Amino acid sequence: MYKNEDVAKLARRLAEADDTQFASEEEAREAVKTVRESAPVLALLPIVRSKNWRVRNAAIEALHEVEPSQVEPETQRKFVSALLETPKNSNDILALSRFNDERIDEVVARALGDSSPLVRGRAVVATVERKGRGAIPVLIQIVQRTPLTPGVSRLRDLDELGVYEKAAFFLGWLKAEEGVPALIRVLRTPHVQFRAAEALGKIGDERAVMPLIEALQSQDSTDDFRIEVAKALGSIKNPRAIPALARIIESKEGEKDSLARVWAVEALGNIGDKRAIPALVKANRDGVYNALGHLVALAGMDAFDVLREEFEKGNRVGAVFLLRKLGSERVVPYLKRALGDADERAVLYAAGGLCALGDEQTRGMALAKLSEMLADEESYQKKHLGPQFRSQSRAELSLEELGRTHMAEAIPALAKAVKNLKAITFSGLDNLDKMTHLIAATNSLSELCFGDQSKSYLFHRGDFEAAGALLGDTKPLHAAYLYESAGAWDIAWPLFERAGNLSKAAELASLCGAEGNAKRLRNSLSKLAQ
Repeated sequence: MYKNEDVAKLARRLAEADDTQFASEEEAREAVKTVRESAPVLALLPIVRSKNWRVRNAAIEALHEVEPSQVEPETQRKFVSALLETPKNSNDILALSRFNDERIDEVVARALGDSSPLVRGRAVVATVERKGRGAIPVLIQIVQRTPLTPGVSRLRDLDELGVYEKAAFFLGWLKAEEGVPALIRVLRTPHVQFRAAEALGKIGDERAVMPLIEALQSQDSTDDFRIEVAKALGSIKNPRAIPALARIIESKEGEKDSLARVWAVEALGNIGDKRAIPALVKANRDGVYNALGHLVALAGMDAFDVLREEFEKGNRVGAVFLLRKLGSERVVPYLKRALGDADERAVLYAAGGLCALGDEQTRGMALAKLSEMLADEESYQKKHLGPQFRSQSRAELSLEELGRTHMAEAIPALAKAVKNLKAITFSGLDNLDKMTHLIAATNSLSELCFGDQSKSYLFHRGDFEAAGALLGDTKPLHAAYLYESAGAWDIAWPLFERAGNLSKAAELASLCGAEGNAKRLRNSLSKLAQ
C-alpha cells in the first residue's frame, strides 16, 4: 500500500497518536499530506479513527479532497462507518455528505437540529450537496426562523446568524422562487440582509422589486447594504427601480470612487431604459468609471471614438472594460497598453479582451497574465471594505475573465482554482465569499466548455472526467484538459494528439506508462521541427 517503509511508519504514528503528539494543526496536516501523496485513499482509514483530534481533522480534510467517484463503494462504506463510530463535529458532517450511503441522510438531518451553530451551518451545506433543489423546503424553514432583530453580543450569536446566512445564500444559488417571501421578510435583519438581497437578485423575481426599493431608500440602510440591493435590482432589471437608483448617484455627489454609486450605475445600465440617461450623464461627469459604457449603449454614441478619448484621458478601467467588447482589431493596441496599468481591474479586463482578440502569441501572454493573477493566494483571502461588504475580488474577476476567453488552455488554471477553493471552503466555510468564488470558478468552466452555465454542477462536484466525457469528440482539446485535470492521463493523451498538441500528448503518454506512444509522438515532433 505504501511507497516506502518511512511512509508506512508515519501512517501508523498518525493512527496511534494521542493528544500529546502532533501538537499543532499544521504539523498534523503536513504529516497527513505526506501519507496521502504516497499511498491510496484507504491509508486514511485508520488515521480517521485517531484519538488525536488534530490528526483526525487533518485526515477528514484530506478525505474531503478525494473525489467519491474515484473511491470504490466498499471503501466508501468503510469510511462512513469509521466516521459514524465517533462523536460528530462540523468537519464530519461535510466529509460524510459526499459519500453515497443511505446512513448519511439521517445523520445530516439530525445535525440540522444540533445545539452547535457551526454543526448546523455545515449541515445546511451538506443538505444542499446531497439533495440539490430538494433542500429548498429545509432552507426556507431555516430562513423563516431567523429572528428579525437579533442581538449580537457574543461570537456564538454571529455563528447563529451564519446558519441563516447560509440558508439565504443557497436559496439564491438554487434560484428558489418559492423562497422569495422568506427572503423579503429578513431584508431588515442585520447580517442576514446582505445574503437575502443577493439571493433575491439571483432569483430575479418581480415580487422583490418594491421591498428592495424600500430597503434602498431606508434611512437605516448602510452604504454596504445599499450596494447589495443595487446589485439585486440591476439583476431583476425592472424600470421601477430607476428613480431610487438615481437618488444614490445624486446623494453621493463628488464621491467618484463611491462603490454605492458604481453599483447604482451598473444597475441602471443593466435595466437598459433610456429614462436612466440623465443619471448616467451626471455619474459620467462626476468621473464614475463605469457610467460611460452604459451611457454609450443607451444613447447610441460612436463607441470606439468615445472610448479611445476616455482611455487617453486616464479613465482606463471604464474604457478598457468596454473596448474589449467591441470585438475589433482596432482596440488591441489599447488593450496591450493597459496590461501595464496600475489599476488591476484594467489589467484583468485587458487580458481578457486580448485572449479573444490578439494573435496567438498575444493570447498566450494574456492567458498567462490572468492565470498569474488568479494564482495569487492573497486574492482568496482579500477583505473588502469591512466585514459586511461583498465586492468582486480580484479572484472572482480573474475567474470570470478566464471563463470568457473560450480558450481550452484556460481550463488548467480554472480547474486548479476549483480544487483549491473546495479545500478552502471546507476549512473556512463560514466565509461564504469563498463559496461565491467557487461558484464563479465552476460557472466559468461551464461557460468555457459548454457555452453556458448548465453544467456548473459537474465542476462543483469536481467531476472533470464526466464533463470531459460529455464533450467527447466535439471539443477534443477541451475534453483533453478536463481529463488531465481529473488525472485520467490515459484518456487525455490521445485527445491531445487528435487536437494537434503533440508535446502534451507525449508528456501524458509517458506519465501513464505508454512509453511506446510517447516515443512515437516525440519522433513526430522532431520531424515537424526539421
